[in-house]
Amino acid sequence: MRESIARRAVRRYLKRIQDRFPDLKDLNAEELSKVDEYVFRARDGLTVKDWHGAFEILMEESGLHKDRHGDRRTLYSLRHTYATFALTNRIDIHVLARQMGTSIGMIEKHYSHLIPSLAAEQLAGKRMKY
Repeated sequence: MRESIARRAVRRYLKRIQDRFPDLKDLNAEELSKVDEYVFRARDGLTVKDWHGAFEILMEESGLHKDRHGDRRTLYSLRHTYATFALTNRIDIHVLARQMGTSIGMIEKHYSHLIPSLAAEQLAGKRMKY
């Protein structure tokens, strides 16, 4: 089992979800850890059975079903977005590979086009004053 570290903002998002449910709203973290409920569910408690289908409907209804290149967004697109944001925010490629449960080689294969531009300042060297 690998450990994944969530972004700090996740706590705020999870609290918003918790607050939707009156029976969970006032529970502390220890009490919540003992609750056997799905985190991602509708207000009436129903859970999504088909995440891919639900994602497609969400993208279609929001008008976000295609990216800027005209390619259809999929649930897997979120993983690609996460990796792209992580690299552009200068997360070390080794750390990112571990976090995502993949190899450095796979990160390089799919995101190598980003890596040189991320190091542009370093590659260009110090600016000369004339």
